[in-house]
Amino acid sequence: MVYTLLSDYRADSLSGMENIRRDGHTKEKKFDFLDQPRFHDPLILYSSEKAAKTILNLPSIHCSACVYLLENLPKIEPAALSVRVDFLRKEASITYDPSLMSLKTLAELLTLIGYEPNLNASLNRDVSSFVIDRRLYLQLGVAGFCAGNMMLFALPDYFAGGELEPFFYTVFNYLNFLLSFAVLYSAGDYLRSAFTAVRERVINMDVPIAMGVAVLFFRSAYEVLSGTGTGYFDSLSGLVFFLLLGKIFQKTTYHTLSFERDYRSYFPISVMRMSRQGDAQSGTHVSLNEIKVGDRLLIRHGEIIPADSILMSPSARMDYSFVTGESNAAEALNGERLFAGGKNAGSAIEAEVIRNVSQSYLTQLWNLIGKTGSAKKHLSELSSRFARIFTWSVIAVSSAAWLYWQFADPSRAWFVASSVLIIACPCALALALPFTYGAGMRFFGRSGFYLKNANLIELLATIRHIVFDKTGTLTHPHAGTAKYHGDELPEKTWKAVRSLLSQSTHPLSRTILQPMKIIPELLVTGYREIPSQGMEGVVDGMLIRIGSRAWIESVAGQPLSAAENETLSGVYISVDGCPAGYFSVEHAYREGLPEMIASLKNASYRMQVLSGDNDHERAALEKLFGKDTDMFFRQTPFKKIDHIRKMKENGMRVLMTGDGLNDAGALHEADVGIAMTENIGAFTPNSDAILEAASFVKLPMFLSLSFSCVRIVYTGYAVSLLYNVIGITLAVMGYVTPIVSAILMPFSSVSVIALTVGLVKWKTISLKKNFKSLNNAVNIS
Repeated sequence: MVYTLLSDYRADSLSGMENIRRDGHTKEKKFDFLDQPRFHDPLILYSSEKAAKTILNLPSIHCSACVYLLENLPKIEPAALSVRVDFLRKEASITYDPSLMSLKTLAELLTLIGYEPNLNASLNRDVSSFVIDRRLYLQLGVAGFCAGNMMLFALPDYFAGGELEPFFYTVFNYLNFLLSFAVLYSAGDYLRSAFTAVRERVINMDVPIAMGVAVLFFRSAYEVLSGTGTGYFDSLSGLVFFLLLGKIFQKTTYHTLSFERDYRSYFPISVMRMSRQGDAQSGTHVSLNEIKVGDRLLIRHGEIIPADSILMSPSARMDYSFVTGESNAAEALNGERLFAGGKNAGSAIEAEVIRNVSQSYLTQLWNLIGKTGSAKKHLSELSSRFARIFTWSVIAVSSAAWLYWQFADPSRAWFVASSVLIIACPCALALALPFTYGAGMRFFGRSGFYLKNANLIELLATIRHIVFDKTGTLTHPHAGTAKYHGDELPEKTWKAVRSLLSQSTHPLSRTILQPMKIIPELLVTGYREIPSQGMEGVVDGMLIRIGSRAWIESVAGQPLSAAENETLSGVYISVDGCPAGYFSVEHAYREGLPEMIASLKNASYRMQVLSGDNDHERAALEKLFGKDTDMFFRQTPFKKIDHIRKMKENGMRVLMTGDGLNDAGALHEADVGIAMTENIGAFTPNSDAILEAASFVKLPMFLSLSFSCVRIVYTGYAVSLLYNVIGITLAVMGYVTPIVSAILMPFSSVSVIALTVGLVKWKTISLKKNFKSLNNAVNIS
């Protein structure tokens, strides 16, 4: 059905799109100004030869059918690469091919299919400055004025025995008829939306409402013009008035909850801001909201560019897979623009901020590259499909009711039919999922757990197998100790070693750097990290390599004479190809780890440990996990990927937690990959979620809440369905008028929202109480 609908849409309704391609403009030329490059900068978030990305405000988005149509736009127009819709904020994040489509053509295409972008709102995406469209208030005022006057003109009909002279009777009827056109203006949004949907062979939630309005208008017009009755203009105006009143109430409610649940507001990305003298050593770590235009930032290897900047270093290698999904690094030279969301794939660089930071923009980018597996879309597709089936069913019931009452009591047939169309509320069904998951993500965000998209909550609820990386995940990178073994190095070499180590965000690099003397950093060129091997770079003319024993031996071409202490981890150094000693690192496990493992075991989760290190800590790990837990050591990144893949082939749903560096491939392969990090600014886009290290022991609480959220969604569905069954039954029996239906429809949506959000809130309070004893050293609240 989906592909047939899209094929028909493409064949029948996109001839206008072909005209856009040929002519380059519409008749109105409304978006011609977008041909000027100076208007692109505020709207284009990223641009390359292959992909451009923008976030546009589309006020016409109002139901799951809108979301369905827009997110399937790439199937209609190949130049649109991907579309993700934020229903609550009425925004669409769109990636398109600039060689096939311009920003102007994109705006015209959206207008053609009924979703004209509001470019003013697109330039000011600030959730704190929420303002309802003034036109909506004007429509409400017009509908209220007409309703009051229509009821006054129809006053004699409201009271038994009311009599008017035929002249006044006719005048009042025709005045109501004239006022009804103003009422149609107030109902214009519903009528236009329904017309567009029918034209494009898509049924949205405004179709039954528009049918109810049309039935009342044409029936009333017929009675007045034929002189056979007064019509139902008062009911029509009251219906539209209460629909608009409910719409404003819903918009206000949606905004309040959307702002409260906006986990992006709690996204604690930090970056090193250098001093005005350009000295990195006297710089400070600052949050995004402290960054200003003109600030100079130090971006180390693996860290994210937090705002559009100009490269001040001689050159840089930028990985824009965070933005585009493509892993090839791009070279940038001094003075070139660096886009927010790019990851530094080379040595540390300096960049000067040229555009204010937008936290919502960065996390929108992160959301865009979520995995698209069917399991992760199951509930959202179920919601859209159910809404379409529900709408068709309501139309069928309304038609059957009309036929029945035509025989039972023809005077009530139109009342009953329109009441059924109005009281049915698939909106409540569509809103149960986003508000439940939104409330859950709000709690996750405040607790230091950031999901790439809300549908991952459902997948988390199905997980029964958890795989842990050891270094940087189970162990604390700042609590370990490092000791140097080997010949003493010259001061010049020590500076070079420290400069190379400072480029990396790996836990072992952080541990080794802690006790070292603060030495001004030297310029590092040709820097690169080899997963599970080490790092290398040229510093002050010396080729420095730091990494595993096997790697250093392979590049040296000979075995090392120094024997590694088998009870400790070893990090080896070579200078210009010659081995120069090693660091022994003793790990410290995270506080609260035993309690967390015990909680997961009590919940019947199966756990495994994958480590690239040797098995010298097997005894300590068995003491924590128990001897029945499978542990695998000396695992390369490729072995980790194969291990996860085999688990999935055996029918297991796997959650993988790692530090987001050597584990990137395994995180991507797992059903849910969680990158745990001490520094949020250094995370990898190959993960489905980010977990602050301080919140690691809360993992059992997050999993429990995910399971509860899925159950709450189905509870919301059940309540909404029960409401509709009762309401439609009463409407069919003739006990509910259109005006009462218009009041009850928005009430049902708000009641489902209140129920689902309230249940999530109650569950989080309950979980915090239950898990508070997990680890007294960790503040769960």
